[in-house]
This record gives sequence, structure tokens and C-alpha cells, in this order.
Amino acid sequence: MTRKKPTAANPIDQTMPLQLYRITQNIAVWRDAVNQAESTSNPNRTELIRNYNDIVLDPHLTALMQSRKNKILSKEWNFYNEKGEEIEELDNIIQQPWFVKTLEYALDSLFYGYSLVQFGDIINDSFTSCELVPREYVSPEGGVVKSLPNSAYNQGKPFNEYPYNQWCLFVGEKKELGLLAKASPLVIYKKFVTANWSEFAEMFGMPYRIGKTNINDTQAFANMKKAVQSVGSNASAVIDMEDVIEFVEASKGDSYNVYDRFIERMNSELSKLIVGQTGTTDMGKNRGSDDVHQNVADEYGKRDEWYLRAFINTKFIPFLQNLGFAIPKGAVCKVEEEDEFETKELAKFATDLLKYGTIEEDFIMKKFGVPFRQFAPTTLPVGGQGAKKLSLEDKIQNLYSQIHSCSVCNEVEQASDGEILFQGLFSPNDLNDLLMAIYYGYVTTAKPSIGLYKAYGMVFEKGINSGIEFALEFGKPDPLMLEALKDNSWNFAAAKTWQFTKDIEAQIVDELGDKRTFKEFLKAVDPIGNLYNKTWLETEYNLSVSNSQNASQWDSFERDKKVLPFLKYQTVGDARVRDSHKRLDGIIRRVDDKFWSMYGPSNGYNCRCMLIQLEDAKESDVLGLEFTENEVPSAFRFNPAKKKRIYPKDHPYYEVSTKYRDDKNNNFNLPIRP
Repeated sequence: MTRKKPTAANPIDQTMPLQLYRITQNIAVWRDAVNQAESTSNPNRTELIRNYNDIVLDPHLTALMQSRKNKILSKEWNFYNEKGEEIEELDNIIQQPWFVKTLEYALDSLFYGYSLVQFGDIINDSFTSCELVPREYVSPEGGVVKSLPNSAYNQGKPFNEYPYNQWCLFVGEKKELGLLAKASPLVIYKKFVTANWSEFAEMFGMPYRIGKTNINDTQAFANMKKAVQSVGSNASAVIDMEDVIEFVEASKGDSYNVYDRFIERMNSELSKLIVGQTGTTDMGKNRGSDDVHQNVADEYGKRDEWYLRAFINTKFIPFLQNLGFAIPKGAVCKVEEEDEFETKELAKFATDLLKYGTIEEDFIMKKFGVPFRQFAPTTLPVGGQGAKKLSLEDKIQNLYSQIHSCSVCNEVEQASDGEILFQGLFSPNDLNDLLMAIYYGYVTTAKPSIGLYKAYGMVFEKGINSGIEFALEFGKPDPLMLEALKDNSWNFAAAKTWQFTKDIEAQIVDELGDKRTFKEFLKAVDPIGNLYNKTWLETEYNLSVSNSQNASQWDSFERDKKVLPFLKYQTVGDARVRDSHKRLDGIIRRVDDKFWSMYGPSNGYNCRCMLIQLEDAKESDVLGLEFTENEVPSAFRFNPAKKKRIYPKDHPYYEVSTKYRDDKNNNFNLPIRP
């Protein structure tokens, strides 16, 4: 679909562009701005927006706002029909930058009170642009876009009327000023105290230079002034021989604490205002209430999710349908829900887990409604981490154990392609330096290694490029899909880096909780390094190759399905083929059949199966064809091309406790695809 936007439907073009200069903010200025915004005769938010533009420069406030938005924007949203079935054909809409940007503008309305989003032309089912109408020109009370920021509140272009409402979308409430109205005094006080602290540091943090001379002697005075000013940049004075300058400081030597604690208090108040708590954002000595803080953060996240879901389904979807987007009637968009067990299955699963360790008491209460208290563990702590649980290593080994295993392959000890690539990007010396940095606390899960992250990311990206190159005979892949696959691989690299760091950190202390010597530490972490950087890396690299190849090939299936409407599942046919994959061998279904979303290759780590496109064939009967979790893991029951990802979303690398959930939402404290 292609549709040209009428020139008259562009409210930004109807405004006279003026720079909204920043001015010094104080409490009086803020109060006047609020009064102007709340005026009943002529409400004007220009000064309030000027105030907001200034306070959002505060790093702590910026981080809080971004953290709250990331908690929702990092989730996977999908369209569902009236039967609750996922509409995979609409995944392309969700992946569009304009869709994500619109959701971010909608969340910004919680802070600013409102957002007015203007869309551009539609070309190939996608908007060419999505931009925010500057808030100082928007009057929510009058429902207009003003030509000048200080124009009357009801004079301008009505954005809720034709033709503007065809291409503009308003989010927010008429009278709502947003959370920044409450945050402003906190930031203003904080800036004032910070400025005073800077002045305090200038006065008492560096020694003064005082030169005494006969100030009545012009030449002597000039020479002394030049001398004291040339020594350094700190304050200086030239006084008469009899004059005295006295600096009276507070009697306490820790006067700086007055400033430091005030700023800390303002930061904690901002944290409470924006995210409802301080435990997941501010440093503190008492971490005993982590779960309470995390639960509050989760409640805020749930509320924001509901807010965004209501916006999408009641405003955004009808808006898109009105413009001609092929979204079925009754379709809704919501966050993809985690797979839920049936009660009996969950009970059995929980019972089986108890063989390996413990289960949090609140999990039993939430899932079964039964009060439960565990017996105190009698085993010694392992690595300072408490009673032994099913470890990350166990989970990944179980997952990767589904790969074929034979004596021939096990006897081959040459380095894999993934390992060779990794060693070229991250040498043994680099690894040794990293281990030393982790041991001494310079690298932590809060600040993981960028170098290791880049090495993992480049290995996976090279795997994708290799898979795409192999599949070029089917045609060039969709560039947007290719970029999405690479984004997913870098996110996976971030999760792997974080888990590696956490596992290494756990070995700093021994089984009794005593700190190991560095030599003992190196010996303890050596097996971990082999797992992450050899054994597991080989499997993960191979998956990047095969899934990118399958995704690229699927692109060609979609292009050619009118001429070649059938697909046939085909194994390699050698002795290494898994029994479950042999059962899939030879199955024929149409390209559009949902069967391929469940059982199209890859169907496990190191899966070598493929699909063959056919012009004419008889469809196979797949009624009753089912596979256990061990035969075809649920993590692989997705189409890499449609879902635009290489790695399963429920891979153990992504499993973190509630304490570290913000790390996960912030790309594990690493940059997004550097």
C-alpha cells in the first residue's frame, strides 16, 4: 500500500519555528509556569515545557525515565486475532521504527502530560516518517496546534478534526501536566545545592595565594599581582602588609556531607516518583528488601503495559486501519505472554526441581495459592551463593545435549570455526586480563567487559553473514530482516557476556565463602572459560549460520510461493540425523501452512535439516504428529524469518533473578549493537 499525505494535513508546517531558549530555573519560575498551565481563562504550557526541557538534562532523572520506558519497550509485542491466535503477517508492522517510536512517544506522555505524533507518507505499507509535534505549540486544552507558542490556547489548527486527525495521533489528557511537574522542584533544589557545593569546593578545596606588599606603591602592587596570578588558577589576593583575610569554615570537617546527603535525598525522591522505589536504581547498604523494591518496579511496569496496550488497541490500531493498513477487525496488540504450564504439569515440574535445589516461597504462593515455608538448607554454601540449585551450566548442558553425539565426532579435537574466530578477536592474554579485572572488581555484572561483548557479537554476526552468503543462490535477503537478526545476535552476546561475568564472579570465593588466591581463582574458572568460549560457542555459532541461512531461504519461499507453493522437509540422511528429525523427513505442506512456524528448520542446536520448494506435490497428513520437549525443544518452534531472531527468547542466558531484571532490560548493561 502506498498513500500520499496531503500537504494541508501537516500541522508542523503551519507553525512558525522559534527556538525555545533555556533560562535559569528556580522555584518561583516553576510555580509561575504551573500557574500559567493551569489557567482557566487562557492555559499556556510554553514556560512549563521550557522548564521540562531544562530539568530532563539531569542525568539521574534521564536514567530513571529511560529505565521505566525500557522496561516496556524491551518486551515483545504481537498482534492477535479474535481467537487469540498470533497474526504473524503483522510482525513486520511491529518491527518498523515508526511503530516503536510511536510507543515511546506514548510513554513520554506520562512524563510530559501529552504527545502529538505526526506521520508522513505511506510507502510499501510503512510510514516514511514519525515525528513529535513540538509540545510548546500544542494546546491540549484547546485541541489545536498553535502557530506561535504564546498564541491563545484555542487559536490554531484543530488536530482532532479532518484532515489533521487522519495523519496525527494525540496521546494524553487535556489537564494532565505529567510527572515532570512534580520532578521539577526536586531537580531545581538539587541543581542549586550542587552549585553551592561547587562554590564550597572552590573556596576550601584548594589553597589560596596571598601576596602582601605596599599597595600604595603602584609598581610593587602590579608586580605582586602578576606574581600571584601566574602561579596557578586558584583564587588569589594582593593585600597591604597590615591587612588580614579570614576564612571561617564550619567547625565540622565533614561539611561536604550536607551537600552530598541532600543531593542523595533528592535522587531518592526522584526514584520514588518515577519508578516507585529506590532499590533498583540507587546504591544502598541495606539490600535486604530487594524483592519488595523489584515488586514495586514490576507493578509500575505492569501499569505502563496496560496504559500502552489501551492506547494501541483503542487509538493506534483504528488509526492505522483508517489509513488502509491490513489489520483485521477485532485484532489486538499485546505483550507476548510467557508459556504457562497447566496446574498439574507445573506441580510436577516444581516437584522435580526440588530434587536439585530450592524454590522461592512466594512462587508456591503465587502459582498454587498455598502458604509455604521451606526448611533451612543443611548443605554447605557453594561458591558463596547458598544451597546448590540447578545451575546455568546444567540448563545449557541439558539444552545442548540434544545435539548428536558419536565416537567419531568426539575424537575430533580441532578448533571449531566459532572458536577460531573468537580467538582472533579475544586472545588468551585478553582473557587473562579480563579474569584479573573481574577478580579485583574492576569488571562486574554492573559493568561487564565491552571487549568480550564485541568478540562474542562479531563471532555471531560473522556466522550470520556466512549463512546469508551460503543462501545467496536463493536471492538477496530482506535488509530489514537481516538487521533484525544481527540485533538479536548482539543482544544474545550481551546476555552471554553478563552470564559469563556472573559465573566467573561466583568463583572469587570458595565453597566455604573464603576468598581464593588469584592462582586458585584461575584454576577454578578454567572449566567455565572452556564451556563459554569453546563448547557452547561452537553450538551458538553454528546456530547463527543455520538460522540466518533458513531465514534468508524463507524470504525466497515467500517470493516464489505463487509458482512453487509447496515445501518438503529434508534431512541430510546420514547416521548423525536425530530420530525425531527422521520423523519429519519427507513431510510436504504448503508454504503458508502454520506447520512450518512450529517445525521448520532449525529444530535443535546443530540441526542440518533443510526445506525444498516444490511446484506440485501432495500434502502430507500431519494430524497427530507431536514431539516431546527433548525431541524438538519448544525454544526452536519459531520461524527465524518471521520472528526476526536467531536465538530462542527463553535461552538460559536470559534467565535472571528479580534482583537483576533491570540489567536484562538494559541490554545487560552493555551498549546496543556497538
